[in-house]
Amino acid sequence: MASVASASPPPGHSFHRAESADESDSSWQYVESNPSSVGFMPSPASSSMHSWGIVGYPGQLRSSPAAMSPLLLDHDHQQHGQAPTSYPDHTEASMMTTASVEGQLMPAFDGQPLMSSQELLSFADPLASGVNMASYFSPYQGNMGGMSGLEGLDMTSQPVDLGIPSHFRNDNDVPPWAPTNLKNEVFAPVMMDDSNSYMSQSPPPQHSPTYSHHHSSPRSPPVKSEPRKSASPVHRVRGPNSKVGKKKPEQPSTSSSSSSKFVIMTPNLINQQSGKPNPFECFEAMRTTQRGRKGPLASDTKESALQVRRRGACFCCHSRKVKCDSERPCRNCKKLSTQVPQIMCWQFGDFLPVLFPDFIRGHFKKEQMASFLSDNVKSFRVDGMGQAYSVELFSGSRFSSTLTVPASFFVPKTVDILQHWHMSPGVNQVDLESRGAAPIGIDPDNASQRDELRKKAREYIHNLTLEPHYAEQVTDSIRSTQVPRKVLSIVQRYVQRTDSPMVKRALSIYVMHYVLTRHLCLTTNTVLSLQHTNMVPQNTPWVTTRVLNRQVKSAIDELLLKEMQALFAGFSRSLKPKSRREWGPCLAAFLVLTQFMESVEAAADTFVVSQSEVDARGGDSSSSGDAVPDRAFARALCREIDNLPFKQFAYQFHQVYQTHSRDAATRAFNPLVDDSFAQQGDLDSATVEMVTGLRELLQGDGWHELDFLVADPILPDQEMHPYPRDVSLNYTGRLLARFLLSFTDEKYLFDGQF
Repeated sequence: MASVASASPPPGHSFHRAESADESDSSWQYVESNPSSVGFMPSPASSSMHSWGIVGYPGQLRSSPAAMSPLLLDHDHQQHGQAPTSYPDHTEASMMTTASVEGQLMPAFDGQPLMSSQELLSFADPLASGVNMASYFSPYQGNMGGMSGLEGLDMTSQPVDLGIPSHFRNDNDVPPWAPTNLKNEVFAPVMMDDSNSYMSQSPPPQHSPTYSHHHSSPRSPPVKSEPRKSASPVHRVRGPNSKVGKKKPEQPSTSSSSSSKFVIMTPNLINQQSGKPNPFECFEAMRTTQRGRKGPLASDTKESALQVRRRGACFCCHSRKVKCDSERPCRNCKKLSTQVPQIMCWQFGDFLPVLFPDFIRGHFKKEQMASFLSDNVKSFRVDGMGQAYSVELFSGSRFSSTLTVPASFFVPKTVDILQHWHMSPGVNQVDLESRGAAPIGIDPDNASQRDELRKKAREYIHNLTLEPHYAEQVTDSIRSTQVPRKVLSIVQRYVQRTDSPMVKRALSIYVMHYVLTRHLCLTTNTVLSLQHTNMVPQNTPWVTTRVLNRQVKSAIDELLLKEMQALFAGFSRSLKPKSRREWGPCLAAFLVLTQFMESVEAAADTFVVSQSEVDARGGDSSSSGDAVPDRAFARALCREIDNLPFKQFAYQFHQVYQTHSRDAATRAFNPLVDDSFAQQGDLDSATVEMVTGLRELLQGDGWHELDFLVADPILPDQEMHPYPRDVSLNYTGRLLARFLLSFTDEKYLFDGQF
């Protein structure tokens, strides 16, 4: 026996080391005890990690050279009757020990081991050893600085349950006192109370894991412990061999403790816990970072963000999912324009003034309509009677659908209101003549007739979209090429197979524009049924009503604007995700929209030319309500349609789907040219059928026809009054051919200037 020189025990204490054959296999033994204090300091055993202990009085800490296990064991309990009577109120007597599983014993008091290797294995794998873990662990109670505390282990009494969750327990081949570190979650050590010398309990760690109370271990920095909220009741037993015992809490009547109960989350329980912190979430307090903006925006930034929110982002920033600003053009588009000068900063709302020019649609506004009726209609009561008749109208001979509305005869103020100008296309020229019109219209004071007109007009347009001869009728005046008719037939077939709302809306927009640029004529049945009134011309192939035509077209024009806005909103939603499943509907809808743009250009030029011819003949020039501009104005509008809606949208369409990708890491998606789309499986059968039909137009003679249509005849055209030449030939098929050929070469979008 050799005395210990590394520690200076207080009076009444001494420690000796029992040496074995192996010099390193030694342990500390408590030789002499003083009831007023306690002290021991186990040294490392063979094949185990070193240990720490508090010896004798506060602040006297002795350590072995290596680190130790995070588990602390209570030594302030029955040790063959040799426990001290009491401890000083300011003493924290605690000990942290560790042992290896390979046949080693825990450090002992008076030479008696606290726990054998078999018992250690029982902690590691309770199921394999048959040990009831509930006998070693107890539920958590109270709070002690956010650290878990273990109940005092009384090795001479009934073992208690520490309540360690199953996912923290080790397998058989892992040392039980060195558990696997799961995301820095560790067991907190057993802590001795600093004043009353009894064991306290605390809930699982909520903030930062730690191993010590006041004295930290080498593995973790010292943390400040919070005052505990509650402690278990204790009682003292005075005597020479006194010990501090813990009163057993009263057991509830239930057969199992609260820590072993299942919690079944029912809808009622979920509603009760609504708005409260999750008691089962142990990581809420560990979230120390805050994402997103912190604090309010600056005044300038807030005002700029409000303006962008009101105005909306441009389509380029919207599709790229980057931040836009309130300037036009925005900073992102300015950067892109250095590489592609033709690129403009735009929104879909910028297309509306261009596609709905006021000088050809201004007479459909409510104010213009009210002025037109007051100037030309005296009354809607003939012979003092305002009788309503069912009037049936049609827009083309191939259309079987008709528009039936309630209307009344009126008393005209002027003779001009009973005349209607008709333009009939011929071979490369048009014929313009004035014909008689029936005095029929809708009484503006009759609200029921106005509401019925809007309802019937919507149904009529819907029925025209479903007509089997839709493509043939809306292209009846086009005689120079068959490309528009072929494309519309392909798109209509696609709609019949997919029932795509976007493409159906595009077809309805095109047919509405067709109705607006044609006269609505009375059917033969209506002419015969109104023969007894002697107010409807007979023996005339095309009987029209000037007032009723304008009223119907005013309602259709209002519907057309709403449908166009809805179509642009659909484009915005479909193109932003850049999904290849939306490629087919977007392609089909824009193919129809390109023909609508061509029709708007042709209508603007034809409107100016025909109105100039009417003025030259001395006819009525008040159809639009304002002075008609010259042809240069119409041609400037056509160039604007080419540059803004068509080129900008077509370019962004190719950018979204990477039609001509220059990036080696990005594979281009171009089904109209690339044959690999079928193997990729990104297109459905209806889209594949549409692609097959369009690819036929890009091959052989079809390509030569498209290349011929791309030639732009409006740029060198300087004719101020080309009547009777049909100016619609300048616009038919131009934009459609450009868009189709842009899949083969992007230079077709910008006239070879790309």
